[in-house]
Amino acid sequence: MIQIVAYLRLAVNLPANSDLMMEYLEEAVTLKRTFKAIEGLFVEQLEVVMEESSIGDSMVLFTLVFAILVFLAIVYFASRFLIKKYPSLEEKRKEVKRVLFYNTFIRYLLTANLRLTHESLNFFFVSFVYTSSEDGEIQVARAIVYGLIFAGLVCWIFAMSFLLEKYQYELEGDNMKIKMGSLYLGIKVEERSERLYNVVYCIRRMCLVLIMLSLKNYHLFKVQAFFLVQTGFYIYIGWV
Repeated sequence: MIQIVAYLRLAVNLPANSDLMMEYLEEAVTLKRTFKAIEGLFVEQLEVVMEESSIGDSMVLFTLVFAILVFLAIVYFASRFLIKKYPSLEEKRKEVKRVLFYNTFIRYLLTANLRLTHESLNFFFVSFVYTSSEDGEIQVARAIVYGLIFAGLVCWIFAMSFLLEKYQYELEGDNMKIKMGSLYLGIKVEERSERLYNVVYCIRRMCLVLIMLSLKNYHLFKVQAFFLVQTGFYIYIGWV
């Protein structure tokens, strides 16, 4: 909810005090300024030049969390080779598996969905619009990477629908809750319309991003489109 409220500041021109409040809400979610300050200390000492036009630089907190998750996944898969030598690691490995797969990654994808969608599409368009003859190949390569990230987010919506429908009769079981309970945490699962709440949730966020980027210079239509999407979402909430 905080992400959506902070994101809406991009849709209209707010008064200075309101805009400042929205910026701090955004900072509370991303900690971008905080990480920028820390990064500045290291860059100054190590004389490392950080590239600003990257998706990681624009969502540092989510990137850091993702890096930690990937590191833990690597440790988990690497530990299988040490089990024979150190049998005591088996219990720790099972505990890591229970926490890491797949609930933590699911929660990450749900929480970072808005930022990932916005940044991937934004950099996808920017990479094409500002392509020059000198770095054309690099920009096209970036556009492909960002396009693949966005395609992955679209596939994620279909994957959620598939998983929720395939295991609809097992969702209340303890094993399924441990494995992918984050996908329907606090949500009723008896009816399809209820089970697919997070699917609708992600589609709504994707619509907001598409409105923001496609109607960037059409402020009146942008606000109207926002109201239409939000109204449709509230109708869905009331229906289920």
